[in-house]
Amino acid sequence: MPKVILGERNRRNAALLEHINNHVGQGRQFRFDATLSEALQLSPQTFSYRRKNPSTFGYDELCRLFQKTRPSGHELCRIFGIQE
Repeated sequence: MPKVILGERNRRNAALLEHINNHVGQGRQFRFDATLSEALQLSPQTFSYRRKNPSTFGYDELCRLFQKTRPSGHELCRIFGIQE
């Protein structure tokens, strides 16, 4: 089976989703998607759509997300596609 090579945009989207998934779940900072969407001042439907299409997150939404979840410098570099 051939190896799948992700493009730059797909790599950034995967990094953002990984960051969100690391903060949502039992025993984590936000137990449910609804609590994170409430903290980001988004409706649960909008947040669900944004998770399916991470490139649709707006600047203000990303700022609120990063203020709430406090990503490391390494995570931010991966999310924005910056080589360390």
